[in-house]
Amino acid sequence: MIIAVEGVSAAGKTTWCQRHAPAGAWLPEYSGQKPPDDPAAAAQFWADVNSRQWSAAIELEQAHGVVYCDTDPVKLHYTWCVMHFGQATPDDWRENVRAMRCAFQHKALGFADRIVFLDPDEATIRVQKERDPTRRRHNFDVHIQLAPLLRTWYQTLDQLSPGRVIWGAEGFTTPLALEPSRDRYSLALFDELIARLPTR
Repeated sequence: MIIAVEGVSAAGKTTWCQRHAPAGAWLPEYSGQKPPDDPAAAAQFWADVNSRQWSAAIELEQAHGVVYCDTDPVKLHYTWCVMHFGQATPDDWRENVRAMRCAFQHKALGFADRIVFLDPDEATIRVQKERDPTRRRHNFDVHIQLAPLLRTWYQTLDQLSPGRVIWGAEGFTTPLALEPSRDRYSLALFDELIARLPTR
């Protein structure tokens, strides 16, 4: 079982994972070098990064039976969200879709079995940010504005794959008891998700 935990910056993803994941079954968010400037090269960079995250998740799943990922290994949603704020171009989006779809086609990347979506209000997010001085959180105010778009992304996925997204999980106190999905690598689901999302 691969469970991804999503939400905007400071929504509480890392804390949620640390609270609920069995020992050793938590995959931290990627933190490393920046992508190149060229849209195609940048898209391939992120496809490779996400594929490595997915591979690590598979290994942890095999070892523990379940893995909790701090952010969705696919993370294609980020390019789609920032495109609406002019921080990515339609060309950036098309290149990212192409690269990620290729990764799906080769089963180097897939949909998490469940996505826990954390959606606290803005005041709570800002308090949580201030309580964690160890994280710099670049472009935090932009990330706050991404909340409605990020919600739309996962609402769309949940409409296409009912039950895949878990809402209102902030107050959970018990482990999740779920069954793995059978469509991790579904190109039909990938294509329908991209087709359903508004581009502007």
